Amino acid sequence: HLAPKIILKLPWYRQIGSLLLLFGIGVSASGLKAFADKKTSFRPGDQPRAMVTTGPYRFTRNPMYLGIAAFLTGIFFLSRSIYLLLPPVLFTLIIDRVLLPFEEQLLGDTFGESYRKYAQKVRRWI
Repeated sequence: HLAPKIILKLPWYRQIGSLLLLFGIGVSASGLKAFADKKTSFRPGDQPRAMVTTGPYRFTRNPMYLGIAAFLTGIFFLSRSIYLLLPPVLFTLIIDRVLLPFEEQLLGDTFGESYRKYAQKVRRWI
């Protein structure tokens, strides 16, 4: 083994982990559905054809990323391995600091004032 096995004692870890997994899948899927309903690409960097503000986008500007972060955090809780805390932390930091500024610039350039008003009203995460 390269590193010692470290299992944390976390109360309610099964319940919390399971809820996070379900929440993550649900919020990501509903975000994908909202994009499909508007017939716009969900791939980062693709030119958006429509601004999506329905479904989970009424509460968070990034439900798909939020869902992935929740899912990864759920895996951490279920495993209780300190090492599996790293993926959700790194994922969230990279998305928040690298990808989202790029995507927000693209949306601002494409949709102008409509996007800026939406971004002022709806939080980036939760």
